[in-house]
Amino acid sequence: ASDVYKRQAIGYLSLGGAYGLLARLYLTQHKWIKAYFTGRKAISSMRKAVEIDPELYDAYIGLGLWEYSAGTLGGVVKILAGFLIRGDALKGIEYLKICAEKGYFNRTASKLILIEIFTSSNRYFNPELAVKLSKELFKEYPDVANIHFNLIVSLYEAGNYNEAWKEMMEFSKRIEGGFKTYSPKYYPRLFVAIGTLCMARGELNLAYDYFKKAYEYMESEKRPIRWSVLGIVRMGNIHDIKGERDKAIDMYRKALRYSDTWGF
Repeated sequence: ASDVYKRQAIGYLSLGGAYGLLARLYLTQHKWIKAYFTGRKAISSMRKAVEIDPELYDAYIGLGLWEYSAGTLGGVVKILAGFLIRGDALKGIEYLKICAEKGYFNRTASKLILIEIFTSSNRYFNPELAVKLSKELFKEYPDVANIHFNLIVSLYEAGNYNEAWKEMMEFSKRIEGGFKTYSPKYYPRLFVAIGTLCMARGELNLAYDYFKKAYEYMESEKRPIRWSVLGIVRMGNIHDIKGERDKAIDMYRKALRYSDTWGF
């Protein structure tokens, strides 16, 4: 494509991205009709970008998100949307892979989306591929805490507990050492991750201690933190596993003191 057409294609890519973000905002506000029509504008712009410049692989992130999201709608929303929205989740994943492999602007974002898909409890669960993508990103961005944590989650979901534990301990050292992007704000998330791994190993007392640390961090900060609240729920889970129902209910009631902003 000539420079003029390339600029045109990037213009449509940018427009599609703006519409896509607006559509996601409408979704969070449950404004379904606005989300639908704005999403259609986004996908139309992305398709136009690819039509003008087939090698503008960054546009495939929008196409992929649309196909995957539309193809995995659930429950009542899927029934209501069935006449308007059609999507193929597998095609969406393939589009995201194209962007992850060949994109320039959106390559990293596509990999992160794929990692989330592959580590979520759905029919496309593929933690081994998530580990591969996570290691690629961590090699490219070795100083970014969120990238590191994605690797930890991927390793855990793949059942690589020893390697996941090793990365958790390294993550902890980096927080303690004030390492670049590793802020203490990550402590509750890390404590819950370590506790969850200990639960999977059957080390319930050690898991409980880490969940308690997550809760205590929130108490010291004097503000609601999603991971700390999840830590309280997990403390209740451990009491239930041990058959201590009354203590479990006490934990669940403690968690209920916080607004359920996170759908726990």
